[in-house]
Amino acid sequence: MQRELLWFKEVQKMILPVYREQKNKDGLIATGERYSQSNTESLLRKGERWTKDAISYCVVVAALIATVTFAAAITVPGGYDDLGIPIFYERATFMGFVMADAVSLSLSSTSILIFLSIITSRFAKNDFLESLPCIKVVAMHIKSFLLNSSHDGCF
Repeated sequence: MQRELLWFKEVQKMILPVYREQKNKDGLIATGERYSQSNTESLLRKGERWTKDAISYCVVVAALIATVTFAAAITVPGGYDDLGIPIFYERATFMGFVMADAVSLSLSSTSILIFLSIITSRFAKNDFLESLPCIKVVAMHIKSFLLNSSHDGCF
């Protein structure tokens, strides 16, 4: 869809303004936007369906990571002593685990919110041109960083 819109804009730049709104043989003004709109309705529906399907899988992965990191934060490795302090509290690796777990939990929560904002967007024609690809790239970068940071906290 994005390529179609970019192609239309480039063609529109090449055509002289005089020719942009000429009448056809029936006497109707045949603009490129009318033609483009009639041809892109099916592309909009397909793009919306594909985006929602792809993002829903990403939401599931981010939710699973958030669940695991939350469970890891509640049940710390090694358990607690009699005073309620984690047994490995003095070790540097425990602090690394806590930091990696906190980063994973915050990034997974952020990516869930970003993915849900994509799913609930209005999917207008211009959204496919600018905002949806930009948001999707940001969300995918957060997800990839999240997947890398969720494995760093292992002992």
